[in-house]
Amino acid sequence: MLKRIFMLLLTALLLPWSSAQAGGRILFIPHDDRPISYHQTVEVVEAAGYELVLPPKELLSNATNMGHPQELWQWLRENASKAKSAVIASDSMLYGGADTFAQTRGQSGRDYGTLGEFQTTAAG
Repeated sequence: MLKRIFMLLLTALLLPWSSAQAGGRILFIPHDDRPISYHQTVEVVEAAGYELVLPPKELLSNATNMGHPQELWQWLRENASKAKSAVIASDSMLYGGADTFAQTRGQSGRDYGTLGEFQTTAAG
């Protein structure tokens, strides 16, 4: 039920915009590889007429993988020119993803990356 509500809301938000600009390419880095973050979002955006540029799933966090932010930054630099726009989950880029944050909340010693990467990548 929650999936259907999410899909309807996302479609309602994208439909007016997509009818005017359908056919573009969007670079998409989700929070993690959970269905709501990855598969369902991809289905809705592709149904609206867009092509997505996605990182390899093994770079994203999941229940057993804390994600790979440094590799995601490298992937972003290599693929940014392939799309006109981007939707990027900052938690994936800073500390690996939503799952990673939940697993490491309150722990010290984990390198969470820097916000400077956003500025450097945006300027490049």
